[in-house]
Amino acid sequence: MKTLLNFLLISLVMGYFVSCVSLQDRALSATDKNETEIIGSVKTEFVSIQVFNIINKERISGEAYKRLMELAKSQYGNNVDIRNIKISGGFSGFEVLYLAAGPVGFNTGSLISNFIFASTHGYKVGIGDIYRNHTNLLIGGSLLSIPLTALIVNSQKITATGDVISTRYHN
Repeated sequence: MKTLLNFLLISLVMGYFVSCVSLQDRALSATDKNETEIIGSVKTEFVSIQVFNIINKERISGEAYKRLMELAKSQYGNNVDIRNIKISGGFSGFEVLYLAAGPVGFNTGSLISNFIFASTHGYKVGIGDIYRNHTNLLIGGSLLSIPLTALIVNSQKITATGDVISTRYHN
């Protein structure tokens, strides 16, 4: 029962710390909508990394705008701008890599430090002996290292869409 409660607590903490980005930027006002010609829309995707789960809205919005403008100019020409940008984050394959790196790093470090301690104090043991004797420590440390890793870094696949507007003056 205690293990299940610990797992649920860790899952809740991880859920909070890997929460998804959700932003809107450069919205058209009601007045602007009547005076603006929307000529299309563009969509882009990129990976964003949040250290300590701090979402840098300006950096993400700026990167989304830059990428959307590049696409809009390539599709519609130079006299365009991007408005009504919607930005959302989702699962990134990088998350699997860095969340797995925590337990691997912890286990490797723990085994090496225990092996060094045992060998410098005259114990004749191998890595297998240390692993068998410290299984609970290694499993507990592995489980703890996953949310700790999620606290440190969070990567998300960002999807941004925006309306392309014409900046040409109409006579």
